[in-house]
Amino acid sequence: KKDPKKKEERDKLIKELQDDPLAIELKGELNTIIKELKKEREDLSINTLKRARVEFYIGFLSDFQDRVFGSRETCTRASYLYESAMSNYIGFYQGKTRYKVSNENAFIIIEIGHWLINRDAGSLQYDGFDGYSKALELYELLPESRLRSNLKYNLFVSEGIAWFHKRRFKEARDSFAAALKVPIEPSDKRDLRDLRYNLASMEAQIANYQAAIDGYMDALNSNGKKTTKDIIHRDLGFAYLLLWKQAQTSKNQPNSNHDNLTYYFNNAIKYFDLASSKSTRESIREASLWGLDQLKQPTALEHNSLIDQVKNRAFGNVVSHDLEDEPVLDIYHDLFYCSSGDKRLPLTPESQLDTSLDGR
Repeated sequence: KKDPKKKEERDKLIKELQDDPLAIELKGELNTIIKELKKEREDLSINTLKRARVEFYIGFLSDFQDRVFGSRETCTRASYLYESAMSNYIGFYQGKTRYKVSNENAFIIIEIGHWLINRDAGSLQYDGFDGYSKALELYELLPESRLRSNLKYNLFVSEGIAWFHKRRFKEARDSFAAALKVPIEPSDKRDLRDLRYNLASMEAQIANYQAAIDGYMDALNSNGKKTTKDIIHRDLGFAYLLLWKQAQTSKNQPNSNHDNLTYYFNNAIKYFDLASSKSTRESIREASLWGLDQLKQPTALEHNSLIDQVKNRAFGNVVSHDLEDEPVLDIYHDLFYCSSGDKRLPLTPESQLDTSLDGR
């Protein structure tokens, strides 16, 4: 959206996709499936869990159809799309002590939570509703020990992201750490660089700067597509700078640690210099309130309030999930998911996407 040339290329590709015979066939199939699901929803004899699944797929497929083939510019909030599915799941599972959740139901619950995080964005401007808290409430329904590994991994990562956005950094750290411990199966596709970056950033947020540095180094040595080395170099620089500040201001600091202070500060400058892209270097300037030349002065972090400025701006690049290296999926993803600037529709039925029985 910010690059006119890329937007022109993207709009052209979207038009080609929408005019493609396979896409037109898919649109027709979606219409048929949605109608069948709505008819099934009319059956009063279906049990609570099946009704929850039906409600989810109606909202999911209707929204997909509208976002992808309609190029909708606003986003329907997940709390509206999946309200009935959520109430059925919560009504069925909440309060039970021992139960098993099928893979399909676990996937749906995790997916709804993911949509709540993306679409409702924790904003209190919509009737005081907080999507992050609602996602975490849903995740509490899932018995972690009984989930297969890829579901368990996705659950922990999504929990971490929700906790991060609620600024509960210790809980986010624990969730990302738990995700990293989940065994990897041959069919799993995980971006460990993103996950290790997230974990390191949470350590930095709670002032465990040495642990953050170790984590960023692990991230640098991991495969990944979305978290660039530039970003990691930038945050390594800030972690070293804050470790230098922490060591400098600690009480009872032995004089022999003078070499450590020099090492921390020099490493901060080293990693700032390695962050070569213009946008990353601009974020260094914004977070530090100085340019690199001024940062090289030992008085650069005299004020404690600057630490919060750095932490708020530097350690906030949590990446929610990875994309396949496939242009078509990337286009569909950008249409289906909502960016932070997209308008979320409020909770008024007349302005929402129609998933009612009569909306055929």
